Amino acid sequence: MLSSRGMDPASKLRIGTSGYSFPDWVGPFYPPGTRRLIVILDRWNVHRKAVRVLQEHGANWLQPEWLPPYAPDLNPAEQVWNHVKYADLANFIPDDLADLDHAVRSSMARQRDQTSLIRSYFHLAGLEL
Repeated sequence: MLSSRGMDPASKLRIGTSGYSFPDWVGPFYPPGTRRLIVILDRWNVHRKAVRVLQEHGANWLQPEWLPPYAPDLNPAEQVWNHVKYADLANFIPDDLADLDHAVRSSMARQRDQTSLIRSYFHLAGLEL
């Protein structure tokens, strides 16, 4: 049985560096007996193990939804970086790290003002604005 006070393995799952166990953390926000809790997670081994341990100990209220494995074509932010690397900074040779930093920041700042370009990133990912 999953208990926020018990010594079962699920109570040892910690949230970041806060020291709270997952059951202690979620308990006040999600009392037992309510609807399922949908949690969107990446496929990091730590997250998969946490879900497995929680479900093995009776957390049938937890419904994990897994993000797909690395899929840059579905992430508009990847297109921002592609534009920086392959359009604005193609063949760019910085003098030093500060020069590179300035060039990357300038490229990203220019993209903020190009709404049609930003919309194209979402369109490419199949997302509607």
